[in-house]
Amino acid sequence: MSGVVYRRKAQAMSWLHDSGLLGDIEDAINAACANEPHDTHGYMCAYFEETAADPLITQLVVRPGVGLDGSATYVVELHCHMHCRSRHLVSVPLPSLPDDAESDTRIEDVSLVEKEIQGMSLRHLMHVNAILTELKSDVTFSLSYSLIAALATAEKTSFFLQAIKLRGDSDIQTRMPTALIQLFSPIQSRIVWAGKLRIRGVYVRAPRLQSMEDSAKLICRFQKNLRNVISHTKAGSLAVNFTDQGTFPVTLDKLEQTVDIIRTASSAADITLGSDLYIVLDIGASDLYDPAKGKYELGQGMMRASSDLMSEILNLVSNKENGIAAIIDPLSHDDELLPEIISKLNDSKIEVIMSTSSQDNVPVQRVSNASCFRVCLTETTTLLQSMHTFENCRSAGISCFLALTSCCLWKDNPDAVDFAAALNANYFACCLPSAQPRTFERLITLEAELKEMGVLAAPSRTAHVPSASSRRKQITSASQNSSTNDADHVNFSRPESRTSNSANS
Repeated sequence: MSGVVYRRKAQAMSWLHDSGLLGDIEDAINAACANEPHDTHGYMCAYFEETAADPLITQLVVRPGVGLDGSATYVVELHCHMHCRSRHLVSVPLPSLPDDAESDTRIEDVSLVEKEIQGMSLRHLMHVNAILTELKSDVTFSLSYSLIAALATAEKTSFFLQAIKLRGDSDIQTRMPTALIQLFSPIQSRIVWAGKLRIRGVYVRAPRLQSMEDSAKLICRFQKNLRNVISHTKAGSLAVNFTDQGTFPVTLDKLEQTVDIIRTASSAADITLGSDLYIVLDIGASDLYDPAKGKYELGQGMMRASSDLMSEILNLVSNKENGIAAIIDPLSHDDELLPEIISKLNDSKIEVIMSTSSQDNVPVQRVSNASCFRVCLTETTTLLQSMHTFENCRSAGISCFLALTSCCLWKDNPDAVDFAAALNANYFACCLPSAQPRTFERLITLEAELKEMGVLAAPSRTAHVPSASSRRKQITSASQNSSTNDADHVNFSRPESRTSNSANS
């Protein structure tokens, strides 16, 4: 019996010596004595947590769930082996698909990714993102987001800190993105209103020089009066419901009615358009253009010629009391009058924002004239690909507006603010505070965190866009160095010069 006890003691001493645990405990005690923390046990836990083994991905569990629109969908749960036990770190909804066959294919894609990344370290996001990039499925963005969100949970940090680590330049000055608050979005409605306006959306924004807290207070005061104004329109209860939930559109006949409602609500709230609050009209002309007729269908039976739509937009922006600061997609990309309206809007000091996706090759003419780009992220791209898209935009002298179309980041997810800040996006879209309270709260707290970190860039009245001549030079050189054979396009693919630096991070 004594021999068995002796062997067990010898094995224990050998394991204790090989593990180096005694030395680590000694270092932890010395560090605690030097810092004299108030919470001794908490300090020791945090000390050893930093030296713990990397979380290992164990499985991706797919289960039925409910989508943002109330439809049946699937949710992916990421499980990792962490601190000697399996932990569920994050749940992410997948895009809703009505076809059962496509849903089965989506589950197979998740199973395929699980086999590839099972047992990998969660911190090796570059390798995991490379696997997801090859997948090119509609679940790619959701899975890519789940990995960064899970790592933020595991390390008890913010999504922003994990995103800039993945970006590879954590010391760069970060500008808080300007929130474009969506008021109306008729084109996204399931209800087709005969003879009613069908533009993509209407936004408002606060001044860039204001703090996020002051901007949130301003928007809340404006929203309260907006509800009172809309409730007296013909849309009635549907309009009020839209103001809170972003579900139903307000039935409007003309663009002028949209501006009139905002102007009336701001006047009631003692807010001056053009100084305290600004309007951004998202015409979405590319979606409304009918190539066969050469006209824009602003609604059922509401056809507009290019010249008529251009005149209507220019008449709106010429009235300074309307407080219009930017126009998104004023005309279709293929419209011959597009350069003319962009030039006239620039002369009126109105910012022009053109739409693109994260995989587009953008014509040089559009890049050189537009002030900003509305970049739509697709479900088949990873977060890392999105970062390189914005990086290539900045290197070409283009400011960006992040249009969140993914089910992961839309609908009151505070991580959307972190992601937009990590991308250094000039704008990002969100809803009113009543529909997205956590998003507005995160805007305020992230600004305070960036100040504390010393990386918050000073706000500016402008969008930090280079002059047109310098921007054309940058774009020309970028198009010449692009891997695409078309010299008239800027390729938004991943830059090779950044690959090694990002991999090392």
